[in-house]
Amino acid sequence: MNDQESLRQQLDLANRVLQFLEQQKAVYTVLSVPPELLIQLEDKQKEVASLKNRLSLIDGGQSTSVPDNLPRSTSSIFVGREQEVSFCLQALSKEQRWGIVIHGMGGIGKTELALEVATQARQRGMFDGYLFVSAKASWLTPDGIRYSNNSFSSLEAFCEEFARLLGKQELLKIKDSDALRQALINSLRGRTTLLIWDNLETLTDKERYRIAVFLEDLPRNNKAIVTSRVHVSDAVPFFLNQLSKESIFTLMDELGREHRPLETILRQADHSARLELYNATGGNPLILNWTLRSLVVNRGYSLEDSLKRLKDPSVARDVYTFLFSELVSVLTEEQKVILSALAAFESSANLKQLIEITDLSEELIRENLNKLRTLALLTTSGETYSLHPLTQNYVYDALGLKTGMAKTLIKQIQEITLNITSHMKALRYWVNYAEKHGHNYQSFRYLDAQWPNLAATARTLQAIASIPDLIKNFLKEEDDDFFIMLIGPAIKKTSSVLRAGESSKSNDELELAVLSSVSYFEKNTKNITKFIKEKVWVLKEEVLKFVEESQLTRGIYAASLIVELASFLRKFLLYRGEWDRQINLNKSAYNVAEDLQLSRFYPNAGWLAYDNAKIYQFRGDVREGQKWLEYAVGQMERCYFNKRLSANVICIRGEIAEQNNELDKAESLYRQALDIFRNLKSSRKENDEYNKSKDEIEEANTLHVLGKLTAKHRDFITANTYYCEAIEIYTRLQEDESKVNAIHDLGLLALEMNKLEEASLHFKESLELSNLLGYKYIVAKSKASLSEVFERQGKCDSEVVKMAVEALEIHESLLSKELGQTRDIVDRLKKIC
Repeated sequence: MNDQESLRQQLDLANRVLQFLEQQKAVYTVLSVPPELLIQLEDKQKEVASLKNRLSLIDGGQSTSVPDNLPRSTSSIFVGREQEVSFCLQALSKEQRWGIVIHGMGGIGKTELALEVATQARQRGMFDGYLFVSAKASWLTPDGIRYSNNSFSSLEAFCEEFARLLGKQELLKIKDSDALRQALINSLRGRTTLLIWDNLETLTDKERYRIAVFLEDLPRNNKAIVTSRVHVSDAVPFFLNQLSKESIFTLMDELGREHRPLETILRQADHSARLELYNATGGNPLILNWTLRSLVVNRGYSLEDSLKRLKDPSVARDVYTFLFSELVSVLTEEQKVILSALAAFESSANLKQLIEITDLSEELIRENLNKLRTLALLTTSGETYSLHPLTQNYVYDALGLKTGMAKTLIKQIQEITLNITSHMKALRYWVNYAEKHGHNYQSFRYLDAQWPNLAATARTLQAIASIPDLIKNFLKEEDDDFFIMLIGPAIKKTSSVLRAGESSKSNDELELAVLSSVSYFEKNTKNITKFIKEKVWVLKEEVLKFVEESQLTRGIYAASLIVELASFLRKFLLYRGEWDRQINLNKSAYNVAEDLQLSRFYPNAGWLAYDNAKIYQFRGDVREGQKWLEYAVGQMERCYFNKRLSANVICIRGEIAEQNNELDKAESLYRQALDIFRNLKSSRKENDEYNKSKDEIEEANTLHVLGKLTAKHRDFITANTYYCEAIEIYTRLQEDESKVNAIHDLGLLALEMNKLEEASLHFKESLELSNLLGYKYIVAKSKASLSEVFERQGKCDSEVVKMAVEALEIHESLLSKELGQTRDIVDRLKKIC
């Protein structure tokens, strides 16, 4: 049965009941009709009139008795949202509820959805009136934000407008607000009217509460649609999320049809460009519209430049002001803490992670997450939570993470509207996560799973980890104690200022430096803060609070974190073949370690430089490889004396000599280092197994490089001995990461000696082990070497070709030095197989 047939049946039944009631009334005189009969008769007359009006809408009639002020959609384009429209229509058909509250961020399409639902309801004849009243006070247009003084701001204003639209002029004379509200409710009895209350977030909490009470008293069969960014009532909210990719792409095409130059630009954009536009706008139709109309059409920017501007709140200020300025002012401290923590998650966060980072209780986090979701500042999926892309941009801007560290100290200090401490704790969380899972290949899968978050952490730390000149000047002296190096010079200078009788307030730069340094340690060591307060000067609490979250402190802390993160991710990035990322991350960490000039960072900086050297060597870039080896030596030689580290430096110097083709010198240095490692091992106490194992691993590493060097001399027997000794140590100590390289090199030695079966066994073993480790480079080398063995043995088939092609693909992705050789193998195999 369709809507029209259903309404006709309802009208037929209502007419028969009305006829019966009128017959009952005829029995009485005018003055003796029972009041309850009059009420029933009046209600049924209203019902019949309502059904007639609803039928007239379906029949295409223009009944003047149907109040309808639905505006044209604020956009001429409505795409997608089929499921959302269906959900809302179903909600309006349920008798037990007064309607639905549509929540969502600004521009997501709440008003558009409400109007589309109302339009479809009108087509179905669901109501006998469609009344739209808006509290919207601002609009985002291609030319900026537009404001209105004509919006409704109270329940009385809404009631008066609804009464006027219903033709109830007598209600407008009622001055008492409660009487007006009740009179409007009475006038709606017997009707089926749809009331649309738009943009209620602009009202005060008190007015939203009063409207919620009014809606609870709405007579049966009357319904309401409320749109708001914030909580309105205890009704079950409907959260409007972003448009789907397909709908956004359709919207792009529709906008292009309205603006021909834009259509050309969009037609030339490939799928990845459209997808980036979708991601940047977060599927928000208004922001997409603004980006294309304001930046591309009106100002002539390219799509690429428009995207860059959209992602920068300082440039696209209108967008972020429209979306967030009103909402942030109502956030509690707990909500700021949660938002700031979530900004460090590129993907979603779970409850356990948020509890660990924020130190808030589970109950408090759940409560505030629900409020933030109602405010449309985050999205949820099951028990995970994430920020909308535009929200994340805004949070970064509010935290001061977009500004960098290039300005002077005083200009860097800015009012923080969110919670930078919470954000830095979240970054620390990911550094700790890398430390936990970065040492053993068996836990690399955890790093794989969280790589988007780790990569985002690295980018953030890189952006804020540059050290101002002020701190560089303070950190000239070397000292092993990080606190003394950071605070010591400032204390010395402050003391001299105080002794000279100068006012500390006159030396703003110095005061801010000391206060910033104190704030960094205040959270960790109360005794240090107490010492400084007693020995230097009594620090005012308001000054401490002001400087606590300064970019100066943040930069120092981020610098230490980036060094740690790069160190913890060394092995993972190398094995996964993320060489470019590793080089860039290592460079950033090396630079800030160099800037800090702290001895605790010298070993890390040295090994990060060494990693870069190895990657350049893997790619055949001898010049860059040698440069970074020199950097590694320079950093390590600045460390306090340590025999093992000294021996490592000797080995690296051997590598430099080997690259310079000074093979005899290289061999001498390697043997010198080998003697040191062996002497260290023999001098250890019996119960010092940990250090003994470390010494033995270094011994094996040195045996390995000696094997490679003697192989260059074509002393295959000695090289074989070195390799086997190294492999025996690796096997005994279960050092698979080092063992796999030695096994492959042993296979290359056998191949050089034309011992094909022996080479094949070694390459198969290295392939199996490198697959287990996830070491892409050795996987590729093992597959290429094994393919060459099969080629020489004449065992050529499709599987061999496939294996060689797989090796080539990895070498191409890594840009490794074996690329040309592997390509030749593939070409030869394809010709003969």
